[in-house]
Amino acid sequence: MKHFATFIFTLFLATQLSAQTGVSLSGLSIDPSAPIETSADSLKINRDARSSVFEGNVLIGQGDFRLAAQRVEVITNGNGISRIRATGGVTFTTSTDAIEAQSADYALADGSLTMSGQVLLSQGQSAIMGDRVRINLRNGSAVFDGNVRTILQTGTGQ
Repeated sequence: MKHFATFIFTLFLATQLSAQTGVSLSGLSIDPSAPIETSADSLKINRDARSSVFEGNVLIGQGDFRLAAQRVEVITNGNGISRIRATGGVTFTTSTDAIEAQSADYALADGSLTMSGQVLLSQGQSAIMGDRVRINLRNGSAVFDGNVRTILQTGTGQ
C-alpha cells in the first residue's frame, strides 16, 4: 500500500491545471505518512492473478483525502502495485477539491491516469467537465476530450 499513498499524492499534484485552465489544486494537504484506511463490503485476493478487489461501497482514506467507488482492483507485480482500476462512480476528494468519473485506470509503469465517463474536476466555483481526461503524472500534463466544458471563476465579481 506504500505505492498507493504515492499514487494518491501524485494524482492531485499532477492535476494542477492552473497554467492551462485557471483551476488549481493547491489547497491539497495530504500527509503521505498518515495511515491508509480502507472499507468495503468485500475483499477478494487472488494470488495467482496478483490482484486484490475491493467491492461494494469502497472508501479509501488518508488524512483529508478520500477515494470512493463501487469497485477498486489493485494489481501487483514483483515490484509492488502496477495498476489500480476503480469503477462505479469514482470520486477523489480532499477538503477543497474533487474529481469524479465513472471509471479510473492508473498505470504506475508509465505514470498515466485515465478517467472516463462524465468527468468533473471542481474546485470551489470553477470546474472542467468532459467525457475523458488523461493525466500524465510524470510531467503534470492533462488532456480533456469529448464534450469539454469549463466554468472558470475569475475572482473579479463585484
